[in-house]
Amino acid sequence: MVQTIWFILQCAARWYEHLPITELEIATLAFTMLNLITYAFWWNKLADVRYPHPTVKCSVVDTTSNDSDSGEGEGEVEARNRPRGDPGNQGEFFGNFTPSEDHLIASILACVATLFGAIHCFAWSLQFPSSLRQLLWRVSALTITSAPIIELLDAVVASTFDGSVATVLALVLMFITATAYIAARVTLLVLTFTSLRNLPPGAYEAVYWTTFIPHV
Repeated sequence: MVQTIWFILQCAARWYEHLPITELEIATLAFTMLNLITYAFWWNKLADVRYPHPTVKCSVVDTTSNDSDSGEGEGEVEARNRPRGDPGNQGEFFGNFTPSEDHLIASILACVATLFGAIHCFAWSLQFPSSLRQLLWRVSALTITSAPIIELLDAVVASTFDGSVATVLALVLMFITATAYIAARVTLLVLTFTSLRNLPPGAYEAVYWTTFIPHV
């Protein structure tokens, strides 16, 4: 967390000082935002868990066991009777979601993916070694920014008009969009590392943090 925040402050300070920000820093900043979102979702996640806790969604009453009087299902009885540390004592978890929950998860993922692509657009006006590389970066950044929204809309159309021509067209468009997204991501990765061969002189300048610290 500290390293993530430090990197964001470093990029903000370079922008404030009008120092060049490289394509590699922009790409890293995008992944940094994903880290922050992951930290937010995992903030209340249990840590240092030493013992597994079996979970069973459905219980079937075991009429042949003495434990049936207590109302425990056979799955619960079997899991409880296993010794701790037994690989089989992991319990079961069924991650079935309702349609509304599926739509909510898909919407959140699409928004996160769109934010990830939008950060790459920060390099829109950066200095590139050639105009062709700048054009490739802009097109690729727009592609990975818009592709998640297009995929989400296609999924909604495919689920709404199930079995119709619109569903087939939506699936075809989803395949084309996914292919374009992969190509754009590969292009951005190649441009990110090849740009290191032609960095502007200002990229080697460090941020003078003393200008941000109040002093007499």
